[in-house]
Parts: sequence; structure tokens; C-alpha cells
Amino acid sequence: MRSNLSLLIVVGVALIGLSACSPPGTNVSYNGDEIVVKDPNGTVTAKAGKTPYPSDLPVPMYPGSEMIVTASDTDAKSSAKSMAMLKSMDATDKIMTFYKDKLTAAGWTIDNSLSGQMSFISAKSGSQSINISIIDGGKDGSTISVGLQ
Repeated sequence: MRSNLSLLIVVGVALIGLSACSPPGTNVSYNGDEIVVKDPNGTVTAKAGKTPYPSDLPVPMYPGSEMIVTASDTDAKSSAKSMAMLKSMDATDKIMTFYKDKLTAAGWTIDNSLSGQMSFISAKSGSQSINISIIDGGKDGSTISVGLQ
């Protein structure tokens, strides 16, 4: 729980920093494990911990992974629509294979991929794009970020 709270604080500080550059009327609220930033351009919500995997992400949650944080633009006026950050004890190459297989099976075209300590996949389907990054944390496991744009 402590790492989830720490991550939510980092996400919150980033959202607050972004809101400082936002137009007048920006409102930031914090309620337990949730931060909401509202401004005239839309609403962004970030939640930590055991939250549901965003339903608009076109790939499933990695099997056996743990949810760390989700974020969504509920008004979809920004480029990002949904994001999930997960933790897995599996190797990055296994995670990469899972997501590449799921994306191609769903008809997505993989534009770019890179494997290493930080692995990355970008894919497109119509006007949507998805970015998946996997950071190898060694014995601490891998951190997976899935973001739909």
C-alpha cells in the first residue's frame, strides 16, 4: 500500500504541475486513493491500488499482474484516453510477446517495438494508437504501462 500511495503522490504532483499551466478554473481534488483534475478542457482522474482495469484499453490486463494506478480522461479532450500501470514478476520478453500477440490478433498494426531493460511497443488501429512500455526492475519485477491515445 505504501508504494501505491507514493506512486499516487507522484502522479498527483505531476497532475497538479500540469494544472498550474492550465487555464483559470482548474480544480484539483484528492479523495483517498483518487486525484481528480478538472479544468475547462476536461477532467482527468488518477486512482491507485486495486482499481478496475480500464474497459476502453484494447488489450487485456497482463495475466497475474497487479494494478498500481489507472488514469483516464473522462471527457477525452486530451490526447490520452486511458492508462494503466501494472506490476508483474514475469520477464519483459514474456510480457512483450503477450502484448504483441494480443495486439496483432485484435487487428492492430505494430509501428515500433524495442526490447531491453526498457521495452516499448507502439501500435495503431484506425485513428487510435496504443503505447506499451515495460521496465525491467530485476528482482522487484517489471512495471508495465499501457496507454491508449
